[in-house]
Amino acid sequence: SFVEEMIQAGRIDRETARTLPDKNIITRAVGAEDLLIVDFFRETLTDGDILLLCSDGLTNMLTDQEITRIVFSFRSLEEAADRLIFEANMAGGKDNISVIPINPFDTGRWTV
Repeated sequence: SFVEEMIQAGRIDRETARTLPDKNIITRAVGAEDLLIVDFFRETLTDGDILLLCSDGLTNMLTDQEITRIVFSFRSLEEAADRLIFEANMAGGKDNISVIPINPFDTGRWTV
């Protein structure tokens, strides 16, 4: 998004970005241009890490700290996902809310 590009360039911080009116302006999308530039990230994960794929319907309603607190308050990823959606709706639920928590190691610490 336009705002994410501003964050990456160091022009604003994430907290400021949360309240900007242009935060949902998309600068890249499939089919918009002949050449698609895709972001690719490589992260090192360890046992106990949880991947959370989610829409801006969640991240516009809850801070990163709130999301982390909620996810790690439950032993079940399904319960954590349900609670994230509930809390985002209670905070205003102004957009569709999609949440997919993933346990990449499946060591039994988390259940689905």
